[in-house]
Amino acid sequence: MNKPFELTILDKHHRLGWAEEATAVTPLLALTGINNNEWTGCKRDDQCTPLMGGTKVRKLDFLLASAPFSDSEYLATMGAIGSGHVVACCAAAKALGRKIVSHLFWEPLSPGVPENLSYIASVSDKIYFYNSRVSMALNNPALFLKPFAGGCAIIPPGSTNPAGMLGTVRAGLELAAQVRAGEIPQPGRVYVALGTGGTVAGLSIGFALGGLAAEIHAVTTVESILSTKFRMQNLVSGTKKLLVSLGHKNAGNITPARIIINRKYVGAGYGHPTAKSLQAMELMKKDGVNIEPVYTGKAAAAMIDDIKNGFNAPLLFWNSMRANLPPVTSDWKNNLPEKLRRKLDE
Repeated sequence: MNKPFELTILDKHHRLGWAEEATAVTPLLALTGINNNEWTGCKRDDQCTPLMGGTKVRKLDFLLASAPFSDSEYLATMGAIGSGHVVACCAAAKALGRKIVSHLFWEPLSPGVPENLSYIASVSDKIYFYNSRVSMALNNPALFLKPFAGGCAIIPPGSTNPAGMLGTVRAGLELAAQVRAGEIPQPGRVYVALGTGGTVAGLSIGFALGGLAAEIHAVTTVESILSTKFRMQNLVSGTKKLLVSLGHKNAGNITPARIIINRKYVGAGYGHPTAKSLQAMELMKKDGVNIEPVYTGKAAAAMIDDIKNGFNAPLLFWNSMRANLPPVTSDWKNNLPEKLRRKLDE
């Protein structure tokens, strides 16, 4: 059977083949029962393979097969001490036999943060620590401004650049194909956590290419200045240009799926759990879905509130979280910079 035309175009871009099989969409019966909602489901990107799953695998599938990453022995990236993005980059570097340097900034120790940090410390060849995102930008601006720094190819925050976002365009096409096949009803709304924006922008293009009429409710996990409509428009524009260059001549003219940016659930800011995100974690567990409180938990909380408030339509939660971590080294703390070790002990 031939692939859909759009996927054939995407496959003209080099990729590693890490996201071949469609991830399942499972019903969320506990959430559907809250207010007799029509249908509630979860896109299970935690079941992405290989590595440890998560939507970041889709981005890295394309990004690490493109220059300069495909030819670089040394990779580097940045994120909070419990960043799922940094975890994914470390797992990818290990799978490819590359060296990885992790630049980390502090965030509160919410559920999942120590576990992610233990894996980052077990795999990273070098770790640099900064007190905050601002401190990182001021002390090492090359991380954000150059493709290389310190001899390493820099994987951008969230793996968000046009090449990486081809992975989430492909994800949008994948969901559209599942709807066309009758596997699930067409969602009225799709709830996605909004960090760097690459997942949201890529899905909006993929939905449009696949003919999926669904609103994307992008629930911010970062401050307003980092989640503007202008940034989203730039991400969409850059990815459309890349698609045109790959031969999809109509990509420049498509109207992406509608994106609604919801800033009501960010709480105190990036890395800070909220009461609602913690409650969402417990509700999702009833349907066998594990999420965390600072990213996916906030997106789930927005969907749960909509259900409670009587919005009755098929709703889909996009679980971008990784699956369980493999065993870590027993002495992982010894690999941390002294300043970070002291802060953890405090």
